Amino acid sequence: MPRKILTITVLFSIMIAGAIEQAVAEDSKITIATMNLQKVIAVSKTGQAAKKAVTKKFEDYQNKIKKEEESLLSLKDEIEKKGAVWSDEVRTKKEREFKRRVQALEEESQYASNDMKEFEKEKVEPILKELEGIIEKFGKNKGYTLILDTSRGVLYQDDSIDISSKLAAELDKQHPEIK
Repeated sequence: MPRKILTITVLFSIMIAGAIEQAVAEDSKITIATMNLQKVIAVSKTGQAAKKAVTKKFEDYQNKIKKEEESLLSLKDEIEKKGAVWSDEVRTKKEREFKRRVQALEEESQYASNDMKEFEKEKVEPILKELEGIIEKFGKNKGYTLILDTSRGVLYQDDSIDISSKLAAELDKQHPEIK
């Protein structure tokens, strides 16, 4: 996997260098900007509101699970302390109840984890989608040729630096037998 990432990074660097070389050769001005998408979300009021909603829901689940864990610990202590004096029937009943509640807690924890992932996705995806449009509009309006996210890669590029068709033509030259 790391080798694949290295290969992609090298190819990407070659493409960027080629695009920059082409633009410079055409006497164009190249303007590159960087940003960090996570930082944009973290410092924006919109992102903070989404994070607050996610944190609130997480804390609610966490409190509910913690209460059940404490209750289970009490039941476990009761079984350990009083189990020797209980009848076999009472002890078996309490042990079954404990196992059932442990299993229910595990299921609740898994449900909470899945629900939190969905909830976070529901809160963050619309912001990311909106940001895509904002970044593209900002890039065009400010005259940027390329905007890179320091954590994810290219977010916006002016079509004038795209050399994909030229690279495709070079590839086709290597295979003249394909028509």
